[in-house]
Amino acid sequence: MLVPPTVHWIFPILSLSIPFLVIFNLMYLIFLLIRHPQKALFIFLAVLAAIPFIAVTFQWNKSHGNPHDLLLLSYNVHTFVPRGEVKNSKAMVEWLIESKADILCLQEYHSFDETGKFEATKWIQKHYDHKYIANFKPDNMHINRGLAFFSKFPIIHQGIVRTTRKNHLNGVVFADFHINGDTIRIYNLHLESMRINEKNLGDTRDIPEETKGLILKLRNGMYMRALQLEAVRAHIAACTHPVILAGDFNDLPYSYNYFSLKENFNNAFEHRGRGFGFTYNGYLFFLRIDNHFFSDDFEVTHFDVIRSYKKSDHFPVIAGYRLKK
Repeated sequence: MLVPPTVHWIFPILSLSIPFLVIFNLMYLIFLLIRHPQKALFIFLAVLAAIPFIAVTFQWNKSHGNPHDLLLLSYNVHTFVPRGEVKNSKAMVEWLIESKADILCLQEYHSFDETGKFEATKWIQKHYDHKYIANFKPDNMHINRGLAFFSKFPIIHQGIVRTTRKNHLNGVVFADFHINGDTIRIYNLHLESMRINEKNLGDTRDIPEETKGLILKLRNGMYMRALQLEAVRAHIAACTHPVILAGDFNDLPYSYNYFSLKENFNNAFEHRGRGFGFTYNGYLFFLRIDNHFFSDDFEVTHFDVIRSYKKSDHFPVIAGYRLKK
């Protein structure tokens, strides 16, 4: 957990077993308390040591009574064509507009302007005065997938954080917003994707080869995300404004990246979330890989993963923020 993937890949891979170890120890503790209470002390200490992992897994917070200054919605929209269903594209845009969020922070954004049939940017901007869009188009892709901000507050500065790859599907952008006399910075992140084909996970025809391929993808993804986050942290170090990081981190809450961010930032789910906060809409439904982190300048008033909206392979994440005075 605390060892960077850039040092050795085995440690972050092992961190994936943490939730299973915690569940096992909890169940074993209950068994010992019933059958052999005199032997339960050691397992009880192990459960106490696991409290930080329990806290990032499950929360039962209440919304704060204070009004928010900013309602931020982050969402991996999957190019507005989830599972190949183009008919849902306009409905997704309309839902974003009706969300009432002050700022939209979108990953895998695509407007389809070249077709003239689906122009997300034009539709959304009718309701948002300001926008910033950065597209990333690899040579082997025929469409742009990018990162986008749409804001009801003025965007006074924006740019791209140069990470580990050029013209890649994944990336990081930032924008400075003028809100009620203050300037804040929001980073929109779509870190290195896992690139795991979920449908192949149950394929038993060649288990050793499938396992080797899975470990290789996990290792490479963790390594690249650690490098990308290093670039983001260096960029933040030069920033003098209150900061929020939002988007698709593609990392579990037990990862090095997650805990390294917790050293300097707060996690909105941990402060105001309820339940498990799973954000992935797929076979691996138990993943929480979309996050909001924020600096101490903010107070998060409420947080929600909108699991009732299932148009993309991710669920929308929305949070209210209030600047501390």
